[in-house]
Amino acid sequence: MNKKQLAVTLMLVGLMLVLVFAQKIFDNGFRQVALVDSNMGQLKNYTIDNKGISFSLPDKWASEEKDSNDYSVYKVEFKDSENNIMGYIELLKCNEDIRALAQKDINNMVLSHGKEKIEAYKSVNRNGIRVEYKTKVEKGYSFINTNYYIPIKDGTIGKCTFISKESNYKDNLRLVYDSIVDSVSLK
Repeated sequence: MNKKQLAVTLMLVGLMLVLVFAQKIFDNGFRQVALVDSNMGQLKNYTIDNKGISFSLPDKWASEEKDSNDYSVYKVEFKDSENNIMGYIELLKCNEDIRALAQKDINNMVLSHGKEKIEAYKSVNRNGIRVEYKTKVEKGYSFINTNYYIPIKDGTIGKCTFISKESNYKDNLRLVYDSIVDSVSLK
């Protein structure tokens, strides 16, 4: 390799490194813009010390802890102030494959549903499964449901469910959901 080829190769490697670092900076910025655009404020960190659990939710959302049982280690329900988005974060004691668990949840659903899409979910911090589907209720409302199944620790799976009215759903909500899912941790 001559000097010109070496110089060009080093410049390309340097530019690639700059792009990787810039992506990380802009990714956080895009998430903040999505929160502001959706009128959700900032993410507020919640820590449940006696269970070693932490997660973040938009500060304008209300949350309520629910009782745990043999299957569910922890559950918190949340909703926005206008009841356009609701859902829950649940930690499950389960050694089942996450794809099989997601399919089982869809098969056991009581509401009529359609347009199911099961796909791999990957972020900087997490790998798992994302499931999206539509549901309808009697009064004619349609909802877009997004479920995340994330392995947290051995034998513990995080299930994050977001339910949004179809009329209020925006594509940038996925960035908000991803931010919340990435914040869930168990010590």
